[in-house]
Amino acid sequence: MDTDSANTRYEAVAEIGEALMGKVYKARDLKNEGRFVALKKVRVQTEEEGMPLSTIREVAVLRQLEAFEHPNVVRLFDVSQSLGPTEKPDSLWSLSMWIRT
Repeated sequence: MDTDSANTRYEAVAEIGEALMGKVYKARDLKNEGRFVALKKVRVQTEEEGMPLSTIREVAVLRQLEAFEHPNVVRLFDVSQSLGPTEKPDSLWSLSMWIRT
């Protein structure tokens, strides 16, 4: 999922949470029968080499959980990064299943 496709494929319906690192939105998948998804944007402090190692590790763990099916684990659909004005990553987007509470 690149940022352009995130902007055209998903419609933010409501902001459902905000923390120090970013925001989570309830979004509608416009290309998948309008199903609801959770779209999380996390601000990332990039280093000279790019994405911080801690962020890379977190994404790797989330990717490992993709194959794990359990009712108490939210399914991750996709992860991408968006570039800031200096062409360095400035945020990370994750797309996961929407669970109504």
